[in-house]
Amino acid sequence: MKAIPTHYKGRIFRSRLEARWACWLDALGIEWDYEPEGFEFFGGRRYLPDFYIPAWNVYIEIKPRLKRGDPDRIEAREPCWTLFTNSGTQVLLIFGNPWTGEYEIEPMGWLAFAHSTFGQCRKCPNVWLIEDDGSSATMLGTRACSREGDKHPLTGESAHDLVKAFRAASSARFEFGE
Repeated sequence: MKAIPTHYKGRIFRSRLEARWACWLDALGIEWDYEPEGFEFFGGRRYLPDFYIPAWNVYIEIKPRLKRGDPDRIEAREPCWTLFTNSGTQVLLIFGNPWTGEYEIEPMGWLAFAHSTFGQCRKCPNVWLIEDDGSSATMLGTRACSREGDKHPLTGESAHDLVKAFRAASSARFEFGE
């Protein structure tokens, strides 16, 4: 099945899925660059990550939802891992739609999580990666919590700002422009 090129914010995205994730990032007030630069790896293989998030110093690659163990899912990891090992920059490989329970994140790099979801601090706008089993979490970006000295009390996908962003992404209509 071929993806539908989609116009959003003056850019042409290769798929509606990518445009929906851009909408999700916008709803959270997170600055992003779409396909900012490509990379050529040893052996001539080229890779163009979907997004770069400057505040997080993270690349994001978006793929349709695939079952764990699916050969296409396994193949999608290789360029993400290669980019991390060559640049030292974390890559989040995201499978699925930007709404609650419909995506999985596989961080490539310094995070030891196998599968994650997004979460948020209850006191500040920081977005976190939370391991599926809830045993670990790490903050994306470097904004200090609004209450210095306090730990960030985390909530998962049910955080108000995340729910708003999921709704914005799922309700976005691209058929007639933005």
